Amino acid sequence: MGNCRSRVWQDREEKGRLHEREMQIEKGVKKSYKRGCKVLVLGSSNSGKSTIMKQMKILHQNGYSDEELMTFRPLIWKNLVECVHAVVEGLEKFDLVPIQPHNKASRRRLMEYTASDDGDFYFDHAIAREAHDLWTDDIIPVLMEHSFEFDLMDSAFYFFENSQRIGQKDYLPSEEDVLRARERSTGITQAQFIEGQLLMHLYDISGPWLEPKQWVHSFESVTSIIFCAALSDYDQLVILNENGMAESLALFDSIVNSYWFLGTSIILFLTKIDIFQRKLLKIPLEKSFPEYTRGSDVRMGAKYILWSFMKLNRARLSVYPHVLDATRTSDIRLVFVTVKETVLQNQSSVSDLL
Repeated sequence: MGNCRSRVWQDREEKGRLHEREMQIEKGVKKSYKRGCKVLVLGSSNSGKSTIMKQMKILHQNGYSDEELMTFRPLIWKNLVECVHAVVEGLEKFDLVPIQPHNKASRRRLMEYTASDDGDFYFDHAIAREAHDLWTDDIIPVLMEHSFEFDLMDSAFYFFENSQRIGQKDYLPSEEDVLRARERSTGITQAQFIEGQLLMHLYDISGPWLEPKQWVHSFESVTSIIFCAALSDYDQLVILNENGMAESLALFDSIVNSYWFLGTSIILFLTKIDIFQRKLLKIPLEKSFPEYTRGSDVRMGAKYILWSFMKLNRARLSVYPHVLDATRTSDIRLVFVTVKETVLQNQSSVSDLL
């Protein structure tokens, strides 16, 4: 009888310990959830959002394995072919002819070459060599005087300079190759990593999802928004003959003044400062913004565009601007120290209200 009572008490104590452990686990989960934060990465197409997400993987998720790097080969090969075709078409558009006879002869062959999605495809090293030879022809500097008058990929210089390495049969892309690769993305891309005591969730929203009304309800309790805008888009025409900068400004307006993001901090990335610097020498900012009067001064031009964004902030949210080149990991590493402080500060403010 006594043994039965003892066993009952032992069972009750065991159940009590199990219940207490379950409560501790549940409490820990809730505490971990409170430490987590959502950060949206927004911006128009070609603004550098995808590059920022790749940088997060390099900086906070141990980078890319060789197996992962290999999956980028078809895209990089296609990018190189696109650059080659753009240059040959540019030469024809401006009635320019290569100086070297072998470069004259290779133009048709280069235009007819395509990169296949076939798993057995390897880039023809002879084509890669011809592409490099064409790029080093003395006519190319003349063509580059018109570089912003035809469709040439931002990373064209990089891909041509590395074309012979990219054309090797045993080619393994580098992380910089991956950062330079361009592919139109759609939908939502996620990245998650732990920074100190904080679990960060980054969401890159692209393509049709870019209309806020289509996704805003899915992202409640957003801590911060990283908004990307390419400085070099000031003359880039998009739909309805509107320049890319006007499109970015309209999107920023809809985000920064949205009811759903009251109390959210905005981290504004003005990207492609390197391209902006080159473009200002050839295409005046005044062409798209007649009220701008400071000429080709890069600092003043960037400052004017920043002002154009900041004056839209009627909701008076905290906006933290950064001017950078998203393909430079050192730039992102430095800037993201400040970004983390901003996110943590905003997360603490939100937690205090809960």
